[in-house]
Amino acid sequence: MPLLTPGTPAPEFQAQNLTGPDVSLAALKGKKPIVLVFPPANVDAGRINATKGLYQRVKDDVELLVIQRFVPTVMMAKAFLQQLGVTFPVLLDDTGAVHSLYGVEKPFVTYYINKEGTIVHVSSPEDPGAGTIEALEKGIREYLGGQP
Repeated sequence: MPLLTPGTPAPEFQAQNLTGPDVSLAALKGKKPIVLVFPPANVDAGRINATKGLYQRVKDDVELLVIQRFVPTVMMAKAFLQQLGVTFPVLLDDTGAVHSLYGVEKPFVTYYINKEGTIVHVSSPEDPGAGTIEALEKGIREYLGGQP
């Protein structure tokens, strides 16, 4: 399945949050823009720390959601994220259902979704700088009007 295109309503989903209460996309709609990040399976502490910083800068204006497909166990993942001090939502997609809904076959894919729930931009793995904090910051500024 190809990636979804701008102008498409963001598909609804509910997922277990490894850092807090479960998240429903429907419950977030209408509150603030959303950035959905589909990262690679491997964990990079530097990227996590950079994402923590970005989250602190944008959390009042933009909802940042990381969709993680593979974790050793939920208990281990929660402990690891807590140890790193992660407070941004890390959603578990162990069945791959959310990845399928959004057409994500390989990381790094980022969806920028406006407050109304419509996809306004998609960053694919082929885009220059895909998945970098700089690219996320630029996308938030350009497509969601936020100030990271």
